[in-house]
Amino acid sequence: MQLIRIKEVARQYNMSPSTFYRWHCYGKFPKLFARLGKILFVDETELRKIAKESKSAPSKGANEA
Repeated sequence: MQLIRIKEVARQYNMSPSTFYRWHCYGKFPKLFARLGKILFVDETELRKIAKESKSAPSKGANEA
């Protein structure tokens, strides 16, 4: 488990920090987040696993005509 602050991981992955806060609020990826005190962290190891799975999964509607 490698915890990184949301601002840092958003910068690394070129995403908006609000995306991560939204995911946490909606409970989209429960294993991805950890809260220490009032600060929300992202588990970078879990984020890499999610990104790898999404790349290998076929996209929805890619070949539909």
